Amino acid sequence: MNESQNTYRPLLADEIITLSAQGCRAENWNNIQVRDGFNAKRIFNVTFSGNIRIGALNEDINATTPCGLSNASLCNVTIGDNCHIGQVHNRIQEAKIGNKCVIRNVAEISCAHDCTFGNGVEAVVLNEGGGREVPLCSILTSQVAYLTAVYRYRPNLTEALTKMIQNYSWAQASNTCTIGDNVSIGNCGTIHGVNIGDHAQLDGCSKLENGTICSAADAPTYVGTNVIARDFIFAKGSKVTDGALIERSFIGEGTQMGKQYSSTDSLFFCNSQAFHGEACSAFGGPYSVSHHKGSLLIAGLFSFMNVGSSSNQSNHLYKLGPNHQGVLERGCKLASGSYLLWPAHVGPFSLVMGVHKEHPDTSALPFSYLIEDHGNYALVPAANLKTIGTRRDADKWAKRDLRKHTNKLDQVTFSLLNPYTVGRMMKGKAILEGMLSEEPDADYFEYANMRIKRSSLQNGIRLYQLAIDSYIGNFVCEHESLLINTDANQLDEDLKGERWMDISGLIMPKSELEALVMDVETQRIVSLQDLNERFKKAAENTLNSETAWIKQLKPELKDEEERSNWKAKAKEADRILATYCVTDAEKEYADFTMIGYGLDSDGDEINDYIAVHGELEENSFVNKLREQI
Repeated sequence: MNESQNTYRPLLADEIITLSAQGCRAENWNNIQVRDGFNAKRIFNVTFSGNIRIGALNEDINATTPCGLSNASLCNVTIGDNCHIGQVHNRIQEAKIGNKCVIRNVAEISCAHDCTFGNGVEAVVLNEGGGREVPLCSILTSQVAYLTAVYRYRPNLTEALTKMIQNYSWAQASNTCTIGDNVSIGNCGTIHGVNIGDHAQLDGCSKLENGTICSAADAPTYVGTNVIARDFIFAKGSKVTDGALIERSFIGEGTQMGKQYSSTDSLFFCNSQAFHGEACSAFGGPYSVSHHKGSLLIAGLFSFMNVGSSSNQSNHLYKLGPNHQGVLERGCKLASGSYLLWPAHVGPFSLVMGVHKEHPDTSALPFSYLIEDHGNYALVPAANLKTIGTRRDADKWAKRDLRKHTNKLDQVTFSLLNPYTVGRMMKGKAILEGMLSEEPDADYFEYANMRIKRSSLQNGIRLYQLAIDSYIGNFVCEHESLLINTDANQLDEDLKGERWMDISGLIMPKSELEALVMDVETQRIVSLQDLNERFKKAAENTLNSETAWIKQLKPELKDEEERSNWKAKAKEADRILATYCVTDAEKEYADFTMIGYGLDSDGDEINDYIAVHGELEENSFVNKLREQI
């Protein structure tokens, strides 16, 4: 709302007469100022107190919503042009309302003294016992939150990050809540100490207290029926509905939460989905998904994850209280009924099935199956590289990015094979080869309190190598000119053998992250905005860093014949891996999957199944893999 467009003036005598005749009252008519275009005939049964400013009332919002004020009590309120406000059962107090807003049938909108609107509230994430608190703020990114929560062994960094967020939070402090332009608030209860961005829609929420609802024309935020939220931040384009219960939580861009989901001391960053279940002290990185009743996310670090029904974790290995935590790296899946007793650390793109109480650490063996059967724990390394679901997940994430606005907060690396996952596979392959070398005749191998069959170990070595060949060879195919033309002198020697990090969705070289962290610790970076911009530049520089890493890892790629060899390796690796995935997809059409189909059809299960799911040959994703074969 631009208050400089028109100057305010006092009410005219005839306007006061009109307002009085229409049931309006004022503590002091002289404290009411209006703009040109004000129309007293559009105001009925309104009580004014404190300082009031009202914009133009000369243009209806739409055919069914006239502008005007009725049946409300207003105290220290500024109202923009052509708003509709009616049926305010208690009051609107200490508020600044934008243009063309609709507010009707609400209990109360108000603000407390020096409110920071959820900014600065600490969420006790990742560890219920405390020590990893992340202060909320409206420009919090998954990367900044990750550093704040995880890097507690660097107290100077923690202090600098906390100070940044505190400075930003106090800059938001005000005695007045702000409601942006084109906001709709209807059938709501109490809204106390909440800033609301442009084009947000609040419909039927029960109680909102001390929070910020970020919203914009190209990323409107929706808050729906029976939502109760206290000490919160809703990012742009988020959708919170259907009785969600939220306390000390951050709901990220494009994130959807509802159906009685309960979130306490938790963070859910971009494009996450949470329905029916519960989160407590959860750090949900991008694309953390939980759809089912009885599913619990507690005291853990997650991203790109899918939670099966009745899946949960426990940090109640009581010694000194609930001090334990767990890590499920990007792309993990929890099967229905799975259970993990923290502490545990599961490597990227792994599947957890059954009950696990032996604290597995499979961080060095990505794409694995962790299986429990009657107390027996089995590890199947690299098995997820053969499944159609893993490939499909990686293919869909970028397509399902609901963030359509510019200046996205979270930086996200979508690729399945990248220096982070490939580096892990290189390490995992070396570990498996070492185990086989030490016990060449063993039928079983023990690792991380789990048992690996000999055949599984050998297959894991082979599958890891295939994925490595696929990644390097395809990078040569796609970026050959970049590999050829990059001056070796421009390459960062530190990237040779470099470890890559996953900073809650963004992969980057450890050396680059270390430089960023040092700049924060030494106060070369002093604001959240600058830190967010630095992560954005890191994301933009990923391809150059990746090129340098591969060139240092495989110096032979300077030779044309070697590049041709790697292309051929990739072609063969892709063929084999794609064949595995298509075979996995074909299982969807096995006889047992059709049980229950073809009811009353005298045994015509196949045609009924195809009528519902379509022919396998018509599946575009499967056909894409067949092209590789």
